[in-house]
Amino acid sequence: MAHIVIWHQVENFDQWKSKFDEHGATRGEAGSKGGTVYRSSDDSNEVVIVLEWDGDDNARAFIASQELAAAMADAGVTGQPMVAFLDEGEAVPA
Repeated sequence: MAHIVIWHQVENFDQWKSKFDEHGATRGEAGSKGGTVYRSSDDSNEVVIVLEWDGDDNARAFIASQELAAAMADAGVTGQPMVAFLDEGEAVPA
């Protein structure tokens, strides 16, 4: 499985989260298998999203899509998001 990590700033977390949740079906159709949303403990409008994807090609196509760019702008994402594409990870002990 492929993973995407997206780190960005939003104007208002609650507004952003509502739009993010509405966009879930679109992510699923594009190959997302779900994931986790994190908020910075220093800034509640700084968001990190880790999504599992069905494959790297679909993940990259989704991130590059104009639909995603429009959805992010509508949700109040500010600035340029940082995006990383990751291969399968390895669990490590504490």
